[in-house]
This record gives sequence, C-alpha cells and structure tokens, in this order.
Amino acid sequence: MAHRDRISNLPEELLLKILSSLPAKDVAVTMVLSKRWKFLWTLVPRLEYDHSMYQDDVDGSSRFSRFVHSSLLLHEAPFLESLRLKLDHYSCAADIGVWVKTAVKRSVRELDIEINSPSLSTPVLLPWSLYSEGCKRLVTLKLSHTTLVDTSSSSPASFTSLKKLSLVHMKYPSEDFVLNFLSSCPVLEDLVVERCHDDNVVVIPVIVPSLRRLSLSRATDRDDEDKRSAFVVDAPLLESLDIADHNDSGCCYIRENMPELVSACLDINYMIFLWTFLGCITSVKRLYLCSSTIKNAYPEGSVFHRLVHLTLCTCGRKWLKFLSRLLRDSPKLQVLRFEQCHELPDDEPRPCWNEPSSVPECVVSSLETLEWVKYEGTEEEKGVVAFILRSARCLKKATISSKSTDPVKKLEMLKELTFLSRISLLPDELLLRILSLLPNTKDVVATMVLSKRWQPLWKLMPKLVYDDYSYQNIEYGKFSLCGQVVDSARGTSRHFAFQTCSKLSAADVGIWIAIAVKRCRVTLVDVSSLPSFPTLKALDLVYVKYPGDEFIKRLLSSCHVLQHLFVGRCDNDNVTVFTVRVSSLKTLILGRLSRKVKDGAHGFVIDAPLLKIFLIHDDMSGFCVIENDMPKIVKAGFSVTYSQPGKIMSCITSVNVSLYVYQLQRRCILLCMINKLPAAEPRPCWKEPSSVPGCLLSSLETLIWANYEGREEEKQVAAFILRSASFLKKATISSKATDPYEKLEMIKELSSSPRRSPTCQLIFY
Repeated sequence: MAHRDRISNLPEELLLKILSSLPAKDVAVTMVLSKRWKFLWTLVPRLEYDHSMYQDDVDGSSRFSRFVHSSLLLHEAPFLESLRLKLDHYSCAADIGVWVKTAVKRSVRELDIEINSPSLSTPVLLPWSLYSEGCKRLVTLKLSHTTLVDTSSSSPASFTSLKKLSLVHMKYPSEDFVLNFLSSCPVLEDLVVERCHDDNVVVIPVIVPSLRRLSLSRATDRDDEDKRSAFVVDAPLLESLDIADHNDSGCCYIRENMPELVSACLDINYMIFLWTFLGCITSVKRLYLCSSTIKNAYPEGSVFHRLVHLTLCTCGRKWLKFLSRLLRDSPKLQVLRFEQCHELPDDEPRPCWNEPSSVPECVVSSLETLEWVKYEGTEEEKGVVAFILRSARCLKKATISSKSTDPVKKLEMLKELTFLSRISLLPDELLLRILSLLPNTKDVVATMVLSKRWQPLWKLMPKLVYDDYSYQNIEYGKFSLCGQVVDSARGTSRHFAFQTCSKLSAADVGIWIAIAVKRCRVTLVDVSSLPSFPTLKALDLVYVKYPGDEFIKRLLSSCHVLQHLFVGRCDNDNVTVFTVRVSSLKTLILGRLSRKVKDGAHGFVIDAPLLKIFLIHDDMSGFCVIENDMPKIVKAGFSVTYSQPGKIMSCITSVNVSLYVYQLQRRCILLCMINKLPAAEPRPCWKEPSSVPGCLLSSLETLIWANYEGREEEKQVAAFILRSASFLKKATISSKATDPYEKLEMIKELSSSPRRSPTCQLIFY
C-alpha cells in the first residue's frame, strides 16, 4: 500500500499552528517537503530563534545571524504575532537592533529577547523605533540583559496596547526614564522586574494605576550588599504582589493602600519601611512571609480582616513573636502553613515560644488546616504544634512532614506528636501516612500501646515491611498463631510445616512460630513428646490444623499457667471434639466459622473452674459441654445455633450480665451484630422507652458498637443513647461497610446527633 501524506492535506490554518510550536530553524526546513510546503513557512506568525542550536558549527555565530536576517526578510505573514530571540555572548548588538526594528515594522505583538550572558562586548541598545508609534500593537514585552535608550530628546514612548512587561537584569538611563517608560503603558496589567547590582538606578518607581500583578526581585551580590536600593509602588488595583529581596539596605515603599490585593508573597530582609509596608496590605487573602527582621512589623491596631491562608517561614529570629501577632489580628484565618526556606545560622539563638494569654479568635472559630514542612521537632516547634492542636476547635487536617531522614529520629518525633492533646483524634488516613514513615512493621505494631485508639490501627496499614534481623534479640513470652497479619498484608496463603522436638526450648518455638505467622498459615505436626511451656500465659490458635483430638489435650496440658486462650476453628482442622481442660484459665474465646454443611458431631468440651470471661461464636449445629460450674465468671457472650443452649447457661449462673450486654455494673455496653438477618425476615422496630433508664442518666460511660450497618433501627438506638447518656465519655462505632462513601455518610449522620454529655468522644472506624 502506497504511503499517504495525510498531514499535507490538513487546512493551512492548522498547519501554521503546528509550525508555530517549532523553532524557526526547524520550521524553515519544511520547505523541502513538497510544493505545498515550499512557501508555507514564510507565513508562520510565531518565530523563535535559538542561538544554542548553532553552537556545534564552526561558523555558527555568522550562520545564525544570516539565517535570522534572511528569514525575517522573507517572512510574509500579515502580522508578526510573536518573536523570541534566545541569544548568547556571541550575538552582535547591532544585529539585535536590526532584528527588533524589523519586528516593530511588522507590528509584532509579543517580543521576547533573552540573552543568556550579560557580558557582551557592546551593550545591546534597543532601537528608538521600539518606543515610537510603530509599536502600538505590542501586547507582551520581555527583555533580559539589555539597555534601554533614553527617548526624552525625541518623541515620547508609546505602548498603548502593552499588558505584560518583564525587565530582567536591565540597565536604565535614569530613574526618571523608568517612571516615564512605565507611564507610557496605560493598560499594563502584569509587571516583572528583576534588578541587577549595576542597573544605574537607586529607586525603581512603579506607578501604574492599571497594574494587577507585580513581581519585584533583586539579585544578591556579596560585593554590593551595602548598596542602597528601593522600590516605590503605587498601584491601587493590584491583586497579586511578589517581592524577593535579601538586601538588608533595601526597602519597598507603598504610597497608598491596595484594597484589591488578594495574594502577597514576601521574601525580604528590609530593615526600614517594613512597618508601613505591611500596614498597607491588610486586605490580602493569601500571604506568604519570610523575613529575618520581622518582630513588630506593622502598626498596632492593623487587622488582616480578609486573610484566610497564611504561610510563614520559620528561619527568622523573631518569627514566633510575629506569629502571635498575626494570629491575633487575622480573625478569619483558615489555613496556617509553616516552612523553612533558609537555614538558621548555628550561632543564632533559638527563638522562644510564649503562648498567648488568650486563644486567638481564628484558632477557636475558623482554623481548619495546619501544615508544617521540614518539621525539626525543636522545643519551640513542639510548643506551637501542641498549642494549635489543643486549642483549634474547627481543625480538620494537620499535615506535618519531617526534615529528618533518620528513621529512628522520625520515630521519636512520632511518639512526641502522639502524646499531644489532639494527635490521636486525627483521621485514620493521616495517622496511617505517619505510620508509613516507620522502617518496619515491628515499629508500627509497637504503636498499639500508645492508647486504645492506636490498638487496631496498625492492622489497617496498606504497606507492611518485615525485617528478620529486628527479631534476633527478642525473648518471646507469648505463643501466638494468627493469620490476621498475613490477611492485613493481603499476602498469598501458604502452608508451613512446623515440627517440634523435645530438645527445643519454649523460647525457640516462639521464634519459629513468629516467623511462620509472618509468612503463611500454620499446620502443627505431631511428635512423640511436646515441650513444656511453663511461662506461657496467652495462646491464640486461629485457623490451625492439628494431628487429632488427643494432641489438643496434650498441648494444653503442657501450659501450666495459661490464662488466656483464643481458638478460631476452621474446616478440616482434623479435630472432632476440642477439649479445653485448663485449671488456670481465666479468659476463653471460642469461634468456629464453617463454609460446609452444618454438622452436629463437632463441638467443644470445657473444664475451667477459674474462668472469668467466656465468649463463643459457633454457626455450626454442634455442641458445647461444660463439665463443671464456673462460679468466677463475670462476663459471657454467645452466638450459637445449638439445639439446647440452656445447658451452657445453667453452668454460668454467677454471671451478672445477659447476651450481648456486658458488664453493666462497669458501665460498658457492647453491641455486636454477629449474624446478618436473612433478607426475608422483617427488620426489628425500635420503640423508645417512655422514660430514660437510670443507667443512662447516672452511670453509663462507654458505648461500643461492632459491625454497625447504619440501618434505621440502629440509628435510632445510637441517637437515643447519645442524646440521653449524661455521663457518656466514649462511643466507639465500627462500621460493617467497606465502601468509603457509605462510611462517610454514617459518620456525618452520627456526628450530627446531639450528645447530652459534653465530654463524649465519638470514634468511628
């Protein structure tokens, strides 16, 4: 099939738009493609000449000049929309003047002259025609490393259409010239001025009534640090102001207030006029401020009544005092951000944080977001964070990124932040991001001891990193076989054969089991004699396969001081009757979940006279035989399908609570919806009591609801308890839903429910 030239069939307007995005050298080459392309390049409205594309040629400089001359002469577009010259020190100043003059004659709308090297043998003087009436169509002008010509002796400059002006490292004839030059731009909206140390002027006057955006900066030169320089600004319609000037002898004087100002970015070291400068921008909405000289930097009584977003650099010596003032004088502040842009000298004393005598209005009523970039964990930084977390009632999000790369140091920072008053109330998503900074899962799991909020959080980690070396020097006092860690990591299920022998110590067995749990599910292999576990107090067996019924009896009989036993049975565990005869046992949790047909031949036999807590969940039609009464039991819960559950109840007559409601005397409610109601069954209906029960009015302190679904009757019960419990301290509700949007709706509904107790803490996960 013959090659088809599809691009040449495109409309000329579209082809010119494509060519406008290429350098002029590449555009001119297209003339050899075909007759259609022979003269098309001469109509391109945007031309870009780059001297660097000729640096590899022996006669590159002269070839570049000839190409620019010839292509400009041959250019036939109705007008020149854009001309960009990217030059270096080989370019001739006279040639540049000719090119600019040619562009002006072609009514250029955008002119950009960028000279990469300021050290030309002859300064580049822009021609007089640039200022004359021939340039009335110019909309954008960008100049770099050139010299402007004084036109006072001839006709004045006229830039009647100029809206964007950029002057970078320019040289000016005088201050009056700069004033007259800018006054010749009646519709100028965007101005960028970057000064150099030898620009021939002391003051740059920016008096432009139409100006909307202004960016001012001054290059830093160590040999010229003491030279006085200044900016004078009079722009009543200004909306955006950006100043970067590290000259201690410099200043920026604002003649009039700028009521339209929306955004200001100030990176300055001014020693004079700073007082009046900040007092003129109190209408700003977004403020970035970095200055080593700030203390009382604006007049007393000034109020930043529109400020909602503040970014403050922490490199200044007095930034903490300035922070206190800004918080006091910014009643509508919503976002507070700290960052360190410059290093604080080592010999500088650390600033000291003094808490305000009263909490600022913005912290109490409007502050929603706190961000801290390059947090170092210094005493003053910790003091600021603690104050904000403790005082900000509307705070929704606090993001803190550490400057340290040392994982140990990051862990210490995490621990310190954890004990601050509000850190544990942050969203799970933010806390999980903080935990992701830790080097391995061992450190992540260790956070569960910080508080009750942190106990289940590590199981939600999306990324788990295991390090065998971190377990080499650990002594194990707990024998735990648990598949939850593997499940949380979403790893592939495997089987690991673990064979014990009588010569092994209990500590060795514990280490091997920990490694097995980390990598796979476990199968216990029978041996002639099991080791003794004289110090084992807690044993968890979850989805474990056993050699047989007798093995279970021998295993548990080897645990002489066992107090806690958790058994989660699965299909095909090779056990018919799971016998638990442990005289020291105090807590027993039994569970069995079957995916097969229910079989009544499998069950449990229990003999634990000292048992205090007994929980059982069994969805098979099996049995549970209790050989002797359990007079010590105080807490029991059952979810079973046994035909005669009353036999179990008759053995636990000492318990003083009923099914699903635990320890009323200890003021705790636990609501567990274990089995989902069949779809065909009608939903239960909640009828609110005619009078509030006495326990809600006088003693109830804790509410826990597991597998919450957000159904109408559930919402009514939760709302009734929250509305009626006078002494409720904590309500923990875990959702059964996995859809984050569904969870969010549940959170909104629960949060909007009124709470009678003013100290009630609502936790939802």
